[in-house]
Amino acid sequence: MDVTPPSVTIDTFAGDNKLNNSELAAAQTINGTASFAEVGRFVSVTLNGKTYQAQVLDNGSGTGGIWSVSVPTADLNMLSQGQHPITATLKDAAGNTTDATPLVITVDTEILLLTIDAFAGNNILTMAEALLGQVLSGKVEKGATVTLTGNVVVDNNGNWQIPFTNLDLTSLTDGPQVIGLTITDAAGNSRSTAVTLNVALNQTMGAGVDDIFGNNGILNYAESLLTQVISGHATGSSLGAKVSVTIAGTTLEATVGAGGAWSVSFPSSLLSGLSDGLLQVNVDIVDINGNSKNQLIDIDVLRSVPTIDSVLAFGNNGLNALEAATNQIISGVVGNIDLTKGAFNVAVTLDTKTYTTTVGAGGAWSLSIPTLDLKALQDGTLALGVSVTDYGGNVVSKTANVPAIINNPPSLTLDPIFGDGLLNLGDLVNAQTISGTALNLVSCTQLTIDLAGVRTLTATV
Repeated sequence: MDVTPPSVTIDTFAGDNKLNNSELAAAQTINGTASFAEVGRFVSVTLNGKTYQAQVLDNGSGTGGIWSVSVPTADLNMLSQGQHPITATLKDAAGNTTDATPLVITVDTEILLLTIDAFAGNNILTMAEALLGQVLSGKVEKGATVTLTGNVVVDNNGNWQIPFTNLDLTSLTDGPQVIGLTITDAAGNSRSTAVTLNVALNQTMGAGVDDIFGNNGILNYAESLLTQVISGHATGSSLGAKVSVTIAGTTLEATVGAGGAWSVSFPSSLLSGLSDGLLQVNVDIVDINGNSKNQLIDIDVLRSVPTIDSVLAFGNNGLNALEAATNQIISGVVGNIDLTKGAFNVAVTLDTKTYTTTVGAGGAWSLSIPTLDLKALQDGTLALGVSVTDYGGNVVSKTANVPAIINNPPSLTLDPIFGDGLLNLGDLVNAQTISGTALNLVSCTQLTIDLAGVRTLTATV
């Protein structure tokens, strides 16, 4: 015989047992717990005279039951202001019945009344008023909370105040400034309103300098030989403002026009006299009310250019058929570099093709020309172009003429030896010259001459 009644409880409703205006707009759930033995049975839940059925489910741990039922917005809107009990009844299989302790909820959905006093007397904020600090004040329902960037205390008469320091006010944006307020009562009902100020502080003003000197912040040699324009698009209330730009003690001034545009032009006579290294560009903007902003821009002056100290192609600055049969190296050395500042790029042009690499330690560089490209070259004098570009955009170039004999084999013609082809006693007592003519050989090619296996001599074309 089972005479033990089941257990059943009701959980907190709507988070705080209070139903406010925003919660009234959505269906709300009544939750609770029950004995594990009653899983599958139904709890009768009553609110405002209407009964809902909620089935008991396993709480997931096998130690208890849970239940929930949704109350639609239509039923919630039938609730009057004030307190309402929620009851829950559970009957077990043996007929034992348990009533949960009623949960009393409070319905408070009335919208608050809020008044705001005129800010600074007339809702117009001048600089003098901003520097003094101001108080935003008004009246609201007693016990409510006024929120701007934090909670504001409301006194027993419903009066509230929000003090603004001069730091707060002088950081406002020019033009109509909306201060939004949210008022929340004890039930959680909220209402928002705003007060609009006319602010004239121009705190967003700036010169808005565009990228300068080739958009990389570096003034290179070529740029220093030309007039350079420094321009910008000022922000804030900038129409009619004056912009002053100072470089190396020279100041130029411009007036901001439509769209915030302004520009000044620095002549090459100034720029070409600058030394390598860090240089600061000083930019000041002053609006028609006297508000000012300053901007310092660091640029790198790089007027010194790299030097191409040496170039060696194919081992001897010439190309023959044997060399063209394998990949060949072109190398060189670049001077006046500082690899800690950025890369130095090398471009080598041979015939119609360009090959690239970067300068390494000590200024050395090298690259390989594939044999397929070499075999495609024509005999004759090849123009080998080498250009070096530093990190600032400075470019230096050098061209070398490289003789190429690839397609036509060389030939040698030997002049008559010892004048008549005979070596006599008279020839032996004097030094003799062996000479001849070489065709299709690169200048400076070394020849080997074998004298009947007795002695080997060398000669240079």
